Amino acid sequence: MKTAYLLLLSLFLAMTLPAGAADAPTYIYHGEVTGVVCSACSKKVKGALSTLPGVKSVKILATDLPGQAKIEIVATSPDLSKAAAIKALGESAEYYQIRKLKKD
Repeated sequence: MKTAYLLLLSLFLAMTLPAGAADAPTYIYHGEVTGVVCSACSKKVKGALSTLPGVKSVKILATDLPGQAKIEIVATSPDLSKAAAIKALGESAEYYQIRKLKKD
C-alpha cells in the first residue's frame, strides 16, 4: 500500500511540474542605477526591470553614494542588455539612469 501511494504521489508531481523548469540555466547580471533616493524609487525600478523577458528576480541594493544603487538581476535569458533595461524603465528613464549592466 505504501509503495502504491508513493508511486501515485510521484506520478502526480511529475505531471504538475513544468517540463524542464529545473533544468533552465540562470544568469546573474550586475549593474548600477542612479536616481534611486527612496524605497518608492527602488520599487519603481525593480518593477520595471522585472518585466524584462526571463527575469526571475531583481534586487536593488543601496550603496554609500547618495542616489546610486546596485542592481542584481537573476534571469533565464542569456542576453539581457543595458538598452533593454533602459527601455523597460519607459518614461521613468528620465529619472533613473542605468549606468552599467553586465552578465557575470
